[in-house]
Parts: sequence; structure tokens; C-alpha cells
Amino acid sequence: MPKTKCSIYMVDANGKKVNVTVSDEVAVAEAETRRAEWRNDAKEEYYRDKKRHSLNDKDEESGSNLHNPEAMLIAAEDKIDRQSKMLAALKMLTPKQSQLVKMLKAGMNVTDIADKLKISKAAVSKMKKAIQEIFKSFL
Repeated sequence: MPKTKCSIYMVDANGKKVNVTVSDEVAVAEAETRRAEWRNDAKEEYYRDKKRHSLNDKDEESGSNLHNPEAMLIAAEDKIDRQSKMLAALKMLTPKQSQLVKMLKAGMNVTDIADKLKISKAAVSKMKKAIQEIFKSFL
């Protein structure tokens, strides 16, 4: 049974539409490819819009509080309260724990910290957990 020929359009390098005669199988494959591209484009646009709207919603929420003096005062008091709790928690740390916090803040990983302090990685992890517990009790 002879394969039928179909005419489809393609876009050449200059962006011009060109009619091409192909078999049915090629035409079907090309149509499926285009549909998949359209779906992917639509998905990308959907998620891009969704992300843009969520960012705008956050901006509006935070922006509405910027003009409210009472909300600004409460936010400032909350920030001061958190800072004082953090300082109190930092004062509870041992010198070795303080050193570990500084190393973590500098971006060092557990292996590097263990090598520098000449202790095992398990000991570093145990110290990290102890520090977390101290901060949890204050926050």
C-alpha cells in the first residue's frame, strides 16, 4: 500500500514559512512535536505567571504594612526581641561551639570543620545538634 503524501509548512533559517511534501507518518510526528512544544510553552508561561503573581502578592502584603505605623512598630519590636534572644543564646555557647558557629557561617562544611578542629565528623554533628537545641530553647 503506497504511503500518502501530505503538505506541511516548516520555517526556514530566515523565518519564512515553506511548504514541504512529506509522508503521513512524518506529518503526524511533526504535528505531535509541535503540540508538545506548545504544551511546554504554555506550561512555562503558566508557571512564570504563577511565580510573578506570588511575588506580587508578597510585595503587596509587605508593602501594606510599610504604611501602617503600628505594624512597623510591632515589626521593629519583634526584630529587637529576636536579636536579644539570639544574643542570649550565643552567650550560652561554649568557646568551641562559638568557633563552630563562625565556621558554619563562613560556609565551611562538616568535613572541613572536623579537619580544622581535629575532631571526628560525628563530633561536629553532635556539636551542631547541641547548638540547635540551645537556639530552640531561646526562640
